[in-house]
Amino acid sequence: APGRELASVHLTTTERAEERGAVVWAAAEGDRVAVCTRHASHACMYSVRLWGAHGRDLLGEHTLEPVTLGVPLVNMRKMFMCKGAVWLMLTLVMDFHDEEVQFVRIRFKAGELGVDLMRRATVGIIHSVSVASESGHVAFLEMDRVDYDQASERVVVFDPDLVETHRITEAFDMSDSTLGGSAPNVLAIAPNGRVIVMLLRDQDRHPNHHSDPEIVVYQREGDARSWTVRVSETLPLTHPMGPNQWGWDALTTAAISGMVFAPGGATLLVLCDEEAEDDEVDLASGFVAFNVEEALRTGHVLGTGTRYEMMDRGHMPLQLVWSDGLFLCMPGDEGVVRVGLAAA
Repeated sequence: APGRELASVHLTTTERAEERGAVVWAAAEGDRVAVCTRHASHACMYSVRLWGAHGRDLLGEHTLEPVTLGVPLVNMRKMFMCKGAVWLMLTLVMDFHDEEVQFVRIRFKAGELGVDLMRRATVGIIHSVSVASESGHVAFLEMDRVDYDQASERVVVFDPDLVETHRITEAFDMSDSTLGGSAPNVLAIAPNGRVIVMLLRDQDRHPNHHSDPEIVVYQREGDARSWTVRVSETLPLTHPMGPNQWGWDALTTAAISGMVFAPGGATLLVLCDEEAEDDEVDLASGFVAFNVEEALRTGHVLGTGTRYEMMDRGHMPLQLVWSDGLFLCMPGDEGVVRVGLAAA
């Protein structure tokens, strides 16, 4: 439980993980912690264990059998906890164009842990998945591939209250670089599930020219079907309030290794990680901090105090978690660093 205790509690042993599969996921809410392991002998068999008291008391365990999922091979895309339930987002690649996405809800009731809801939907190829930590809404980009070198994208939102999946945008064409995977478009959804920020990258299809990155901010007024574009703005290098050279390069071509909202949703951190070539100085590693609250108020990103900060790639965080403090999982033996106000 970040910020509440610093003790370590072992929730699964190495032997257990090896027996069931090397892939392990975890999620937490309040004093409850859930861990999911994938079995080594069955690629689509998952076991979920739920603990109380910050991992001290095992409350229950449930195994999802392959027949329960109804498909021969399933991939875990996200695991999270919301409103006392454990959610699994599982996907199955159907063909060149489509995936089946499955949202499985697991609850602890009457002393037992078990599945009490499952919803399926057929969508395009999924990437850039983000979960609202408070509301449990899930936003992702789906790719509708027309041909090998032609595709479009849409923003899709899963509403855990309505238990429905909705496409909230019209299709927009993907550029050569986003289609090829070198600079994919990315998004993040705010903790309350009411704001989505999307970074569109390299929308110019000219092979030797990178266009300006674009920020699009969507806001939800009602349920998951009622979204409005509040901000849509490019960030030109030549604009007096635009990004500096590093910021423009990072938002245009660098790998986006993390996007995390502040707990209140006012700020969005984008972690840009690009390995230097030929031992040159790395000019594309660092982070960009967007003032989302001010962008919603003014309708603009330019002039709202966006920060562009370079970092030594050797000290770039591997993972970010922002709760009551910003937790950085650092490379090497640096461990986990908490950035926040010290106790009085």
